[in-house]
Amino acid sequence: MKTPIQELIEHFTDAWSSPSDLWKPSKVIEKIESMLEKEKELLEDVYEDGREEEYQYHVNGLKQDTFEDYYNNKIRK
Repeated sequence: MKTPIQELIEHFTDAWSSPSDLWKPSKVIEKIESMLEKEKELLEDVYEDGREEEYQYHVNGLKQDTFEDYYNNKIRK
């Protein structure tokens, strides 16, 4: 899963390489605003994963990931 910022970088890198109206201020703002819902979904997923991991840790004694492990294995893919 890519973060919203990673997607924006990819989108605008692609747009930069070809002439396009994607650089019009209204289009830039539109694209950034579209990432807000994606960011909300990502935060919901992270929250639920954290709740589940905490449950598994306390109930079943399973190891908890560090932030770096979680980020590298689930978010940054």
